Amino acid sequence: MAQKVSVDGRQVLQGVFRDIAERKRAEKAVFQEKNFNQAAINSLPGLFYLFDEHGHFLLWNRNFENVSGYSAEELSRMSPLDFFKEPDKSLIAERIQEVFSNGESSAEGNFVSKDQRQTPYFFTGKLFFLEDKPCLLGMGIDISARKQAEEVISQRLAEQSILHQASQSLLSVHLDPETTYATLHQAVAQIMPCEAFNIVLDDKSG
Repeated sequence: MAQKVSVDGRQVLQGVFRDIAERKRAEKAVFQEKNFNQAAINSLPGLFYLFDEHGHFLLWNRNFENVSGYSAEELSRMSPLDFFKEPDKSLIAERIQEVFSNGESSAEGNFVSKDQRQTPYFFTGKLFFLEDKPCLLGMGIDISARKQAEEVISQRLAEQSILHQASQSLLSVHLDPETTYATLHQAVAQIMPCEAFNIVLDDKSG
C-alpha cells in the first residue's frame, strides 16, 4: 500500500512493493494439478465416487452423471443409498458401514438410474481421509456382460442335466419301445421347440 509523505517539502508516494511472481507460479501449479486430477477422474470407465461418513457426496466423475441421469446439482443433494432398491439397499448400507469400520469392502448390486433402469454393478470401497475426515473412496464397474455369460452357462448346465436324466431314463426302459418314446418325448421337449420335436418323433414309421 502506498501513502503520501513529505520529502524536502515535496509530496511523494511511499510504499512497499512485493514480488508476487512466486505466488502466481504456485497458484498456477495448483490449478494445473486440479485440472489434471479432474481429467484423470473423468477418464475412468466406471463410476468414481467419494463421500463422507454421513453419505454426502464430495466428488464423482462425469460417468457417474451420465449413467445415473442426474445433474451435478442433483447429485450434490443425494446419498449413495438413493441409487438402490431392496434388497440391494440393505446390502450396500451394510458394506458401506464395513468400509468405515474395517477399512474396505465390496458388493454387487443393481444401480438404479433416474429413469428407474437397473444395471448390475460391482462396487468397491476403501477408507480415505480427506483433511482428517473419514470418507469412502471407490469405483463401480458394470458387470452386465458377466451376468449374461453366467445366465448362458447356467442354461447350458440345465440342458445338460436334462439330457443326462433323459439318457438315464432311456437306459432303464430300453426294452419297451412305447415307454421309451414317451420318456424321450417328455424329457427332450423341455429343451427343443415342440413343433420341431413332434415332426421328428411323431413320424415313427420312418
